[in-house]
Amino acid sequence: MAVRKSIVITGASSGFGAAFARALAQDGHQLFICARRIDRLAAVAAGHRSIFYAHCDVSQESEVKEFFRQVGERTRALDALIHCAAILGPLGTFDTVDSAEWLAAF
Repeated sequence: MAVRKSIVITGASSGFGAAFARALAQDGHQLFICARRIDRLAAVAAGHRSIFYAHCDVSQESEVKEFFRQVGERTRALDALIHCAAILGPLGTFDTVDSAEWLAAF
């Protein structure tokens, strides 16, 4: 590895977020991962001393601020943010989906 990066990954408890976290930790990067499911975050971080993890629902501003406060205590700067946090929904065609539901999912 040429340069160790400090990286935040949201939605890191499963799917793409977990895969990115495992791969980047394997490469030696310093990771700060978050998601709503702390037990799954702990499993992703297991065996990787370069991973800091914490609960954070990115739809809640206060939780995002708290997560980044904790990150700020552990690093002087971040090199990247990989945003994988998401929910599935609403489902339907464009003309039938309620705009408030679509905005909430976005």
